[in-house]
Amino acid sequence: MRPSWKRSLARFEKHKHALQGKRRALDLYASLASPEGPDLAPLRAVLADAALDDAQRAYYQFIHDRVAHIASLAESEDVPPTLMPDVRPVFACGFGWSGSGAVSAFLSQSSEVSLPFGHSEMAHLQGRNRVRGVKPFLKPRGLTADGMRALLVEFACRSVGTFGDSKDTYSLYPYYPEPAARAALGAALDAFASEMLTTACTGDRVARGTAVARFVLQSIAILSPGKRPVLNNVFMAGNVAPARYMPAATFVIVKRDLRDQYIARKLEGKAAYGRPVTEFAEMIQRAWGKYVRNAKAGDAGCRTSWKFSSRNSCGSRRAGAGSGRARHRRRVHCRG
Repeated sequence: MRPSWKRSLARFEKHKHALQGKRRALDLYASLASPEGPDLAPLRAVLADAALDDAQRAYYQFIHDRVAHIASLAESEDVPPTLMPDVRPVFACGFGWSGSGAVSAFLSQSSEVSLPFGHSEMAHLQGRNRVRGVKPFLKPRGLTADGMRALLVEFACRSVGTFGDSKDTYSLYPYYPEPAARAALGAALDAFASEMLTTACTGDRVARGTAVARFVLQSIAILSPGKRPVLNNVFMAGNVAPARYMPAATFVIVKRDLRDQYIARKLEGKAAYGRPVTEFAEMIQRAWGKYVRNAKAGDAGCRTSWKFSSRNSCGSRRAGAGSGRARHRRRVHCRG
C-alpha cells in the first residue's frame, strides 16, 4: 500500500474514532441533563468499562462526582461561603485582533506572572460556540431550585467538562492534569454548587455574581500559586459585566486602530466576514458601545469604580485605582 494511502486511512480512522467519542459524550450529556433530573446510570456503565484508559476514567469519574453532588443538594437557607481567594488576576480583553494576546504575552515575560490557561480564550466565562459559561447565572431574574440545579449540571458538563460543542481547550478540566489540582477544582466546584443552591443566590443576582467570582478566582489560584495570573480574552471586551464582582482584579481593555485591525482580520481569510471596512468598523464600534454600557452598569452592594475619558479610546477598571494612557497604534488603557 502506498504511504499516502496509509496516511489517509490513518486520518480517516482517527476522525471516525473522534466522532464515535463525541457521539457517546453527547448521549451521556443528554442523560445527565434530563429534564426529570440527572440519570447517572449510563455514566456508571461507562465507568465500569474495562477498556477505558486512565485519563478517560479520571474524567468521567470527575463529572460523575460533580453531578452526583448537585443532584444530592436541596435548596437551603444558608451555606457559609468560603473566603474569597487572595489572588489578583489581570484580564486582557480585546475586540478580536485588537492586540490583547500581544499584551498578555508581553506581561507573561515577567517571572512573577503566570498564564494559567496559556493564550486560550476560555468558554466558561464569556460563553463560546453554544457553551454559555457563567452568563446564565448572572441574568437579573430569580431562579427556582430546579432551574439552578439544571444550570449547574450544564456548567459542570459543558463549561468545566468537555461535553460542549467547542474545543476541549475552551473548557476548564484539561488544564488540571495533576490529581491534586483536579481534586482542588472538584472541591471548588462542589462548594460553588452548594452556595448557588441557597435562597440568597436563587433570588439575588448580586449574590450569584459574588459566588461566580469566588469560583472563578479559586480555579485561577489553583494554577497560579505565588504568581500574578494573566488571562487572555477569557472575557471579550464587550462581555466584562462580571468584572464588577471582582474588585481586586485588573481588566486591561485593548483597542486598535480600526483600519489596522481590519487588515489583520482580513489576512485570516473569513475572519473579517467578507464585510467592507465601513461595516467592519461599525461592528467593532457596536462592541465598544456594549463594553461601555457593561462597564458603567453597577449593582447595589458592589464596590466598583469606572472612569472614562472622552478622548481616550480604551478603558479598564480596577476599583479605587487611578488612570493612565498609552498612545500607540495598538492602545491600552490600564489601571492598577
